[in-house]
Amino acid sequence: MTDIERLQEAIKDLHKCDSRHLGTVRVRETLPSRNPWEGCVEIFFLINHHEAKEAYAWIDKASTAEANCVIFLGIHLSNHSPTPCGLS
Repeated sequence: MTDIERLQEAIKDLHKCDSRHLGTVRVRETLPSRNPWEGCVEIFFLINHHEAKEAYAWIDKASTAEANCVIFLGIHLSNHSPTPCGLS
């Protein structure tokens, strides 16, 4: 199973919908209280999800090798950020 297929399986298990891979972006995240994280985040189009159109997913191979995904609801609030959800 490829990483993309593994992430699509995680999206289906967590959000009860199919997805189509749209692309990959390289991300470097730096937070004051954590070590920087750098890796590839996959972008997926969600098929028949009741609220969201896109999901962002990645596998953190440096620490736990778990699949993580965040769905994008299209709402940006200044003090709000999506909460990641993971599968082992």
